[in-house]
Amino acid sequence: MDTNFINDALKTSKDNQEKYMSKIVKLKEAIETFESEDIAVPEAAYGSLAFYQSQFDQEYKAYLKLLKLSKQELE
Repeated sequence: MDTNFINDALKTSKDNQEKYMSKIVKLKEAIETFESEDIAVPEAAYGSLAFYQSQFDQEYKAYLKLLKLSKQELE
């Protein structure tokens, strides 16, 4: 099997994880700022946070499966 394809997919997955994590961190910081100033947090902020967390979790699980497949191919 061509492991270059797997390595490319792993890199893409890692990039996606970093993108989602960046958004998650920014949303959490914004929510914390609003809450510390007693400003009502829009429900959309919580929904967006949940969405990006879900996307990150799915991407991470797929990454782990690809990593396992990659290691099996090297054996």
